[in-house]
Amino acid sequence: MNTKIQQAKSHLLLSYPFFGYLITATELVEDKNVPTMGTDGRVIYYNSSWSDNLTKNQIMFVLAHEISHMAFLHIARQYSKQHELWNVATDLVINELLMDEGLEMVAGGLYNKELSHGCTAEQVYAKLLKMQKKLPPEPTNHGRWGENGKQDEGEWVDRIATAAAFAKSIGNLSVDIDQLVNGYIKPKVDPYSLLRDFITQSTMTNDFRLFPPNKKYDIWLPSLAKQSKVEGVVVLDTSGSMSDDEIKVALSWIQDIGEQFDEYSLRLIQCDMKIQSDVVVESGEEFPRKVKGRGGTSFLPPFKIVDNTNFLVYLTDGEGEFPKVEPDYPVIWLLTADVAVPWGRKVVFR
Repeated sequence: MNTKIQQAKSHLLLSYPFFGYLITATELVEDKNVPTMGTDGRVIYYNSSWSDNLTKNQIMFVLAHEISHMAFLHIARQYSKQHELWNVATDLVINELLMDEGLEMVAGGLYNKELSHGCTAEQVYAKLLKMQKKLPPEPTNHGRWGENGKQDEGEWVDRIATAAAFAKSIGNLSVDIDQLVNGYIKPKVDPYSLLRDFITQSTMTNDFRLFPPNKKYDIWLPSLAKQSKVEGVVVLDTSGSMSDDEIKVALSWIQDIGEQFDEYSLRLIQCDMKIQSDVVVESGEEFPRKVKGRGGTSFLPPFKIVDNTNFLVYLTDGEGEFPKVEPDYPVIWLLTADVAVPWGRKVVFR
């Protein structure tokens, strides 16, 4: 390891002990094939020709940046997201955090507080998807994520807990880092990520092919063939128990569901005690904004008219009569309150 990087590691441990502690337990490997610095979730790779042109403080920033990708499980949390756009989203969140901590960002690094402030990486990713715009890449490179990226989530949760305890023991752990670490020690479901992954996986479930091979296992197994168009059903509870604010937020969620994908055909159903509206919205068409209903609540009618679909998303407060028999297709309940559901997956949104 060159002298500059060794000095940067030592200064991180002294000045930013949370990041420094994690860096000392992580292997750094020189690799001329890496343009700048990057990680595969286990090792940090660096190009000494590039790092030699940086100051010690800038190297501290890049090391903290890479270890943050590892510590906050960005590789493990990618799931079915677009790799490049997810990389941009995580970079924006990390760089805001490190700048707020007082570290010196490398010139050209991604920084947009308007996009990232107060948001998780998943929320920033959702914003970027809606913008349909990719930001230019920053000097740090995470190209190893796609092919070789792998993380042991349990191991990294233990690591960040220990690093936080170490930094706190010497009185040098910021409130922001402390809150962030607590969020990973006691993880919360991110509805944006869960819903998108649910729809993507449900849409692809029945589309298998034998070629090409499944690269994850490097053997000839059936692999999933991605569909170009997302098709499914979205049901909005328009009963009186749903407040005006809940209806407004739910309508925004419905639009988000479609806009997260390039091509879609969504059957939109509004229902209180009975079906009030049943329309299909294709890519590029406007989503309905008018609500019909506001009577009592029953979740039965939509399941009586939907025989088969790739997925069904039901937006509701959960106050109503559920069908006793679970349908053959996947269902996710997108709830305004944390109530029990008899079957299907659930996620609570506010």
